[in-house]
Amino acid sequence: MGFVVHQNDIIKTYKKSKLKIRFLDDTIIYIGPKTTLEIAKYYYDKENKENNATNLKILNGSFRLKTGKIGELAPEQFKIDTKFSVIGIRG
Repeated sequence: MGFVVHQNDIIKTYKKSKLKIRFLDDTIIYIGPKTTLEIAKYYYDKENKENNATNLKILNGSFRLKTGKIGELAPEQFKIDTKFSVIGIRG
């Protein structure tokens, strides 16, 4: 708890581990076991929505995501890249 993540960081979980990351805009990503996530891009600017952008790359594994302010202010700038995915949307 309390670790800082940055743009271009690659985060891996192993067989019996999982992780929750809360970003500054209140986006939350839950990463399942044996998952690799790259934070390819993350900019959050409360004052100027044109500056907001998120690009998360799931290289393998599973995840669950709740978008925060960037998803509300600039949904076209919120991207998740996967090689293959199954999606369920609630709300």
